[in-house]
Amino acid sequence: MKLVLASAPSCAGKAIIKKISELVGKRASEISVAIINEAYAVESGDKRWLIDELGYISRKFGGEIDFVNLLALDIKEIQARLDKADIVWCLGGSTDYLKSVIDKSGLSKLLPKLIETKVWVGSSAGSSVLGVRGSYKSNSVIYQGEVHEKQPLKYFEIVDSCIFPHIGGEFVPKNAFEICITESKENKYPVYALSDKSAIIVDGNKIYMIGKNSHKLENGEVTDKV
Repeated sequence: MKLVLASAPSCAGKAIIKKISELVGKRASEISVAIINEAYAVESGDKRWLIDELGYISRKFGGEIDFVNLLALDIKEIQARLDKADIVWCLGGSTDYLKSVIDKSGLSKLLPKLIETKVWVGSSAGSSVLGVRGSYKSNSVIYQGEVHEKQPLKYFEIVDSCIFPHIGGEFVPKNAFEICITESKENKYPVYALSDKSAIIVDGNKIYMIGKNSHKLENGEVTDKV
């Protein structure tokens, strides 16, 4: 299993491209990308961040770049197009909505095998959806205006931690890190308070962070940081 879980990969510096290349085993100029771009669809507001990230992918990777629209394609076509790519790049937006689309399309059934054969690069929601879903209280305060269902909704829990992206960024409250501390104290799972300039790397049994200004929290204490 090879995962690169970031808040905003385009902001995480040169190290993230180097790490993706290492995990794939190819130079960036040879890497092909399948983009899942569903999560933003239910969110209003300026989408320059989306345009910027797509431009970043185009500039950094020289292989074929394809969009795999989960709601437009049947599951056989989804699988065929993902199979052609070296990495699956899942963009951000509403994590709850992204989870519902992955389930509805049937991709959730393919996901365990997919992440064993491809490098999954998550951006914001594309990272959080592979972890544990944080509490409604924490999500609704940190990510004001996002769609978050009040009823319990599990994410995929492929990573047994809750991932809160954009902590310390301009679009989340200044007390977001304190909320992450409380979340880790009140629940049994570890919490990653992930800045825009870092990423969680999962390479088989190894899990670590690269970049800066990010913390792993357990029972209200910092147990790892970069």
